[in-house]
Amino acid sequence: MALIKCNECGQMVSDKASNCPKCGAPIDHPIKCEECGETVPSLSVNCPKCGAPIKKTPMNNQPCASSSVLKLNWEGKYAMVKTSIEVIVNGQSLGEYSYNDGFEIEIPIQSTIMDITLRCNNMKFHVKLSLAPQENYICKLYYSSISFFYYELYNSAGRLIKKDKLGIGMYILCFLIPLVGFIYYFVKKNEYPGKAKAALLPSFIGLCISILQMIFL
Repeated sequence: MALIKCNECGQMVSDKASNCPKCGAPIDHPIKCEECGETVPSLSVNCPKCGAPIKKTPMNNQPCASSSVLKLNWEGKYAMVKTSIEVIVNGQSLGEYSYNDGFEIEIPIQSTIMDITLRCNNMKFHVKLSLAPQENYICKLYYSSISFFYYELYNSAGRLIKKDKLGIGMYILCFLIPLVGFIYYFVKKNEYPGKAKAALLPSFIGLCISILQMIFL
């Protein structure tokens, strides 16, 4: 048995453990690229050294805990310049993918909580998904000037489970009563980060208009 470091808290744990006994974070079991022998994180799609596709088999040649996958789908969006989105899952970077052309990544579900972060230029979108380990999912990513990044989560039957997009009614309410938007942001920012951030924009606009009215009227 060997000891490896937890990516979250730094605690040394057994390489056979599925979660850190100190902080509960899922433990990444590195695997070897069959082409060049490079050791890479278990969630890697391609080897960063030679580019070969990575087979999802841990180093001890034992099968993965779950054969279920989360498909992360981004259809691409027009931009004046070519840019990329870095995808980070449970603290492990899966690499950078095209913002313009889109991508689809199959991520093995290794824990009931999938912590996903997207980094694009100066923007950062973070979400935690609660998933069943024996179910397959599709997470469709979107972006709009009003809602910023948001997502729709579907199960294997194609049923919409969760949608992180602010509705037009709530958008108008946040504009008319800015305090509602600010409260909504702090209450929902962990569960629905897309909705929470989208609520701030009409709230700030509504607040600024109210202040200007107080000054000039």
